[in-house]
Amino acid sequence: MSDIVVKIRESSLVRPVEKTSPTRSTIPLSDLDQLYYERRSTLLYFYNNKNYNNSSSLAVDDHIHNLKTALAKTLVLYYPVAGRLSRAENGGEERLEIKCNDEGVLFVVGETKSHIEDLGDFTDSSLLISNLIPPTPDYSAGISSFPLFVFQEPFVPNKASL
Repeated sequence: MSDIVVKIRESSLVRPVEKTSPTRSTIPLSDLDQLYYERRSTLLYFYNNKNYNNSSSLAVDDHIHNLKTALAKTLVLYYPVAGRLSRAENGGEERLEIKCNDEGVLFVVGETKSHIEDLGDFTDSSLLISNLIPPTPDYSAGISSFPLFVFQEPFVPNKASL
C-alpha cells in the first residue's frame, strides 16, 4: 500500500435541520461509559461508485451538500449525537452526561490524489487510519468543547473514473 495523503478541504459543524425538543435535555452515561469516555471508535466504509466522475468539482460539491443535508435530517432523530459531554453532580459524585444542545457534529471533507485501488487489502490498516481519519481531539480543552461524532468524507477516486 502506497502512502496516502489526504488534504483537508473543509471542516464545519452540521446541526440538526430543525430544533430538537427532547423530553430530557441531558442523558446520563452508564458506569462503563464513565470509565471509557476518552476512547473513540473508528469505522471506515468505502464505496466504489463506478458511475462517479470525480473530474467535476460541481459533482463533488453536490455530493457534499447531499451528505450534509442527509446528516442534518438524521440528527433530528438521533439528537444526542449532536450534543456534547458535560459533567454534573449526582449525589455528591461528579458524573458524565450528554447535554442534548444541538451543537452539531464535525463534518470534514478531505481529498487525495491516491486511488481506491491503492488501499490494497487493508492488512496494514494503521497507516490507512492515520491518514484518512481526523486526529484524536485534544481532551485537555474540556470535554464539552468537541463534538461526540466526527464525519469525514475523503474523496478517494477509483482509476476507472479518471
